[in-house]
Amino acid sequence: DQAAAQLQHIARPGPPRWRRHIVEKQATYACVPDMARPAVRTAHPRIFLAGDYTAGPYPATLESATLSGVQSAHALLGQL
Repeated sequence: DQAAAQLQHIARPGPPRWRRHIVEKQATYACVPDMARPAVRTAHPRIFLAGDYTAGPYPATLESATLSGVQSAHALLGQL
């Protein structure tokens, strides 16, 4: 029981001593319906784009950035 109490104290250190909340009002671009966004492939055969601003099914999100990165990687690997 004593060991369990000590481990519980280690595993649950308590609330943070400080914190900061940051709000970025311009963290994403203004995505409007039917906005033209670039594809991951470019006119140059060895340059690929990735990021939340590229064409895809999602707005500017972490998911869209991840998806475009995967698409760029597949496109690059397809050329090797």
